[in-house]
Amino acid sequence: MPSSPDNKIHQSRLHKGDHIAIERLFGSFWHHAIVEDVETEKDTINVIEYSIYVKEILQDISRPRSPGKAKVMRGKYRLKDGLFLIKHKKCLPADTVVFRARSKLGENEYGLFHNNCEHFAMWCKTGIWSSEQVVNIVEM
Repeated sequence: MPSSPDNKIHQSRLHKGDHIAIERLFGSFWHHAIVEDVETEKDTINVIEYSIYVKEILQDISRPRSPGKAKVMRGKYRLKDGLFLIKHKKCLPADTVVFRARSKLGENEYGLFHNNCEHFAMWCKTGIWSSEQVVNIVEM
């Protein structure tokens, strides 16, 4: 999981299909998403994510989202501290990553240990269904 400030990235280095993680609760956990597109002129990114937020509005990425039923949906973030690019040794092409993310829009099968935001982003980006955060919790 990203832990160094060196991993923080600027919007100009983000691209469609990137797997990003957003630090939550002072690094106690990470929220994962797939970049759908970058709006450079607005300093925002559009993502597809497994989220519990009930409305699609622009918000600061440092705040946790409002309670609700988790589902795969579109989101929009301003670029602030706490945004990390997750790099993978083997990835699918960007168009395939975004296609996979879009194919899950509306899904509401969230499960913390078997179908969370990291599982979703990993599957979209690599084709592998896994969550490093879950593995780390189970191994504790």
